Amino acid sequence: MITHRLATLSALTTIIALTIPLEQINYLNIPLKPTNYFSQGVLAQTTPKYKQISQQKALTTLTTTVVYPGRVTTIDFSQTGEIITYINLGDSSKVVYNTDQPIESNLASTVFIKPIQTLRFPGATTTPITNLVIKTINPTSKQSYLYNFKIVHQRGTPSHLGIQITNKTTNTTLKTIQIGQGRTASINDIEIGLRYAIINGYTSADDPIVKKVRNFIAIVNNSPISISQAAQQAGVDLAVIVELGKISFERFASNEDNFF
Repeated sequence: MITHRLATLSALTTIIALTIPLEQINYLNIPLKPTNYFSQGVLAQTTPKYKQISQQKALTTLTTTVVYPGRVTTIDFSQTGEIITYINLGDSSKVVYNTDQPIESNLASTVFIKPIQTLRFPGATTTPITNLVIKTINPTSKQSYLYNFKIVHQRGTPSHLGIQITNKTTNTTLKTIQIGQGRTASINDIEIGLRYAIINGYTSADDPIVKKVRNFIAIVNNSPISISQAAQQAGVDLAVIVELGKISFERFASNEDNFF
């Protein structure tokens, strides 16, 4: 069923004209020559930025944090001035973490997360997608905050190096899209759906529509415009974005873990 639906992606490639200038397609420093990112022994030599998320959004939503084999992903609170006081990882069989300073020092502001080979702990439960709870405090106001992060394992080229929590406020409704059955997909869900589609052969990494979707994701992450506006700017049909959101949700619902 998913394979049939993904045929829509290739079909839309022929329907949607390539209207993006080359310099815009290269927004993420994607090589202009078609490249199979998942067949390379070394990841593309690009330097993606940190994804900035407002404190307001991070406190009210479950923030997706992607980890990659052999790489460290960061969650940084230095821009808000918060100090990390407590960390709890739901499933420690596939992920380890550390902080830039000992938590007891009241100076820690950054968490470093790294995936590891699966360990077995007697009596412990495991899940493909775990969560990381972080409690912080503002040393000036003494206000405490509680954050919840969803840890997602992926392979391939990282789209960003980690997450920075900022004081900027954002309109979170602009960064989601309805995908049917009362479900709402975020830009993180769209990104996960795209990677899952590529890894499982629903579409190829060098398909022109994939380049457009990558450009769309970059536009959403780096500008205040809505998903629909970003799709129009990137030349991507919203039907493709909705389909990727559905794929992401279906992967989570089936507890598939094909990124390992």
